[in-house]
Amino acid sequence: MRRLTLLLAAMVSLSACGGGDGTTQPVDGPGGLFAVEHGPADSAAPVVLFLHGASYTSAVWERTGIVDVLADAGVASVAVDLPGFGRSPASDLPPAELLAAVIDDVDEGHGVVVVSPSMSGSFSLPLVAAGPPPALVGSVPVAPVGIGAFVDEIVEPAAPPALVVWGTEDSVIDPGQATVLAEAFATGEVLLIDGAGHAAYEDQPDVFAAALVEFVLGLDPA
Repeated sequence: MRRLTLLLAAMVSLSACGGGDGTTQPVDGPGGLFAVEHGPADSAAPVVLFLHGASYTSAVWERTGIVDVLADAGVASVAVDLPGFGRSPASDLPPAELLAAVIDDVDEGHGVVVVSPSMSGSFSLPLVAAGPPPALVGSVPVAPVGIGAFVDEIVEPAAPPALVVWGTEDSVIDPGQATVLAEAFATGEVLLIDGAGHAAYEDQPDVFAAALVEFVLGLDPA
């Protein structure tokens, strides 16, 4: 993958995955953000870019096994530590501007799908509202913050296609907001994960991963 900045002296392969044709490796990405690449290097599917909530780092996607499910399905992914979290330094860039740079950086020519839980909605929703880059071919907000501002800021239904995910037992943000958010996209569908809480992907990773694979593989590449 192209890099705006590569600050590590070397990239270290950590483990094989995805039937032996993928690797997990830490790299420094745009602005020095720590990132972990996972899955096949020659995938024809869009790359999945995982953001995270305020209580997490990029590690949650490997710990839950979600990146392994994607890799087994032939989907590559990149999980980042957002500025000031985990191993990433703080950044002065506006969240939407930084996310646009990351999307451009990880795109392999087949587009990028951004998964943005909770706090990371403050990165993804403003970017979509302002007019997303062409490489952004799919959005998967998971009970994100900032829905009211997002709906107020867009002039017409936003692109790209969206899979809006919520846990039915979310006590942080009302699951009723899922429909409000999905209707703001030109093509938006809702996945309510029964019995899951605010971090629905952590409570029921198998359900989330299966739905994410189906969504990604059903998209038209950029």
